[in-house]
Amino acid sequence: MNSESARLDSRSSQLPEVETDVLIVGAGVSRLSFAAMLAALDIKLFAIAKHSGTAPAPRAHVTNQRTMEIFRDMGIEELIQAAGTCMPEIGNMAMATSLTGMEIGRYSCYGGGDHQLTDFAKASPSKMWNTPQNNMEPILLHRAREKGADIRFYHELVDIQQSDEGVVARVRERTSQGEYIVRARYAVGG
Repeated sequence: MNSESARLDSRSSQLPEVETDVLIVGAGVSRLSFAAMLAALDIKLFAIAKHSGTAPAPRAHVTNQRTMEIFRDMGIEELIQAAGTCMPEIGNMAMATSLTGMEIGRYSCYGGGDHQLTDFAKASPSKMWNTPQNNMEPILLHRAREKGADIRFYHELVDIQQSDEGVVARVRERTSQGEYIVRARYAVGG
């Protein structure tokens, strides 16, 4: 144990503790996907996010074919599709002088247009999808929890130290300001 870990251990000896294999810090699309995949493999994980819940408004929205294949493997591709729109149906990009100004040009993209549809279909059985983050995160959260993930919102990372044995993190629950310790073999995010 290094001196930094020893210092965190001495400060935290009176705090409640959680032990897990993996600590995930953050709960956006990437980390919720990771949590769902780990939980499906029966890997014990504990995830925290400083926000009060999933994204309240649209953020990222374009999901590529390979990610949709992963969602298919996870058994949630149809749920993700139901929450969004197929990108080839959107498939045109317009350039204009302003939002309501003169159109300068237009081209097909995201697998739209006959020339791209064939190439995209050869590349993958899945299509690119437009599912806003605020629609996708609840699906991923539900799948992760359904598979056994412990995910807590409004909990923030205060400190984290790494040693040969793993990581020791101090976490604060933001409503009560109560703190606790998470001991994990690995940590992801931050």
